[in-house]
Amino acid sequence: MKRITITTLLLILAVTTYSQKNNPSPALTKQDYLAKSKKQKTAAWLLLSGGVVMATIGTGLAIDDATAATSDAIVTIFSLGTVEPVNDDKDNTVVANVLFFGGLAAMLGSIPLFKAAKKNNRKGMNLTFSNQEIPSLQKNSFVYHTIPSLKLKISL
Repeated sequence: MKRITITTLLLILAVTTYSQKNNPSPALTKQDYLAKSKKQKTAAWLLLSGGVVMATIGTGLAIDDATAATSDAIVTIFSLGTVEPVNDDKDNTVVANVLFFGGLAAMLGSIPLFKAAKKNNRKGMNLTFSNQEIPSLQKNSFVYHTIPSLKLKISL
């Protein structure tokens, strides 16, 4: 049984090792990197703002539950136990916890998207085309002409 298992695993490994892609993906251009960066940044901002809203709502629900429980306890203490506390069956602790920790997770999830957006923006901005003005002498005066140029940014 050991030989059959080992032989099968070796055959699977050999098949996947010698496989090749039929259609390799083309290299991304500057516009592709910039568009990808913009989409990632938009998604990151949505995650961050949604996470803040969710965490705020969860915190508000938790505070509301805490104040309701405290006010019921205070009524019971000052009435010496003769008045039953009002119980609205509004125990939102589970919902508050889910919203708060879900919002916290969404905010933490936005961090890698911001980093990836910055990385893709750098890749896209390494090569840029622009028009630069250069001074030239024409009839005893300086005149500025624009010439197209290619900028290559090298990060050190």
